[in-house]
Amino acid sequence: MDILALLQTLKKDGLIRSRRAKARFSFENEAVMVNKRKIPDHLQGKYLGVLRQWGIIPCNQLQLKFFTRGVDIRYRYSAKGGQVKSNVDISIRF
Repeated sequence: MDILALLQTLKKDGLIRSRRAKARFSFENEAVMVNKRKIPDHLQGKYLGVLRQWGIIPCNQLQLKFFTRGVDIRYRYSAKGGQVKSNVDISIRF
């Protein structure tokens, strides 16, 4: 599945309004969130499978933003006290 197909599937499943909308994936306690809303339980496996196809292993510190022209990947690891210990940002454009 490519990014455009992912966006179309998200729209079909009612998780985004338009296939041209941005889809921000985040993860909370092994649950997949899209645009800060938890994906329904019956769709969790479907989207975890798509991410696995791309070699993405979900964790609480990972954020992904998919849109028609690319993807942004952010990984943040915070130390105690809320100070950022590690921050990695990757942007891929087509």
